[in-house]
Amino acid sequence: MRDFSEARKFIEKYQEIYTREAITKELLKRGYSETDIEEAWLLVTKEEEQLMYYSSSNSSGSSSTFESITTSGKFWVSFLIYFLVIPVIIGIISRILGGSNYSEAFTAFSISAFVAVISGIILSIIFWETDKPLARGVFYGCFFSTITPVISLLIIIGICNAG
Repeated sequence: MRDFSEARKFIEKYQEIYTREAITKELLKRGYSETDIEEAWLLVTKEEEQLMYYSSSNSSGSSSTFESITTSGKFWVSFLIYFLVIPVIIGIISRILGGSNYSEAFTAFSISAFVAVISGIILSIIFWETDKPLARGVFYGCFFSTITPVISLLIIIGICNAG
């Protein structure tokens, strides 16, 4: 069994550097039996598969290496829908429902914006762990589409009150 464990250690040490065939030839030269070498390879590959399985299950389906979510097209599509398209739809709905009455238009705008923000938050929560690009795109799009007008309004109010 000593030969088997030493062969396994040798494989683990050099498998990133040399090919399987080269390692096997070297172990044969060193006097290990083919059976011990094959068992060592099976054990090493089995351990690697288990590590890959546990790392993928612990990271909820994502790869163990860091990958930016902004490289995904899904992130940008969901971001742009919540940042640009939904506010335009809200404006159109406000205009149609409000007509020339600004009070009704503001009420329609407020209700539509509230529904969009709540739906964005709910979608983000639902997909936060399972589909990170979609969840983050919806969240950031929703966040920036609600914060940007508020900050702009506060700046305008500050400028008007400063004079």
